[in-house]
Amino acid sequence: MEKEHEPIIEEKRPEVAIEFWNKVMQLVDDDDVSAVEHMFLERPENLMDTKLPGKLPGEDKLWAWLQGRAENKLGRSLLVELNEKGIIVPK
Repeated sequence: MEKEHEPIIEEKRPEVAIEFWNKVMQLVDDDDVSAVEHMFLERPENLMDTKLPGKLPGEDKLWAWLQGRAENKLGRSLLVELNEKGIIVPK
């Protein structure tokens, strides 16, 4: 009998990415800038795997929303930034 193995990260990534993005979009709908920022500060490590493209679709547009909302609503700078690959990462 063959032993079952835990799926590798690459197989889990799409499911984790979809769950992560759905939660972020719900927080955007709720206009919760601080919670969206926190989601990216605590982004699951397997979404940042260097062997995989870590950028989620629409991340650049989300970055623009975060910047605008933080400046207008919170009056503070963000704890995250957009890196050279277009991925929102902690500063």
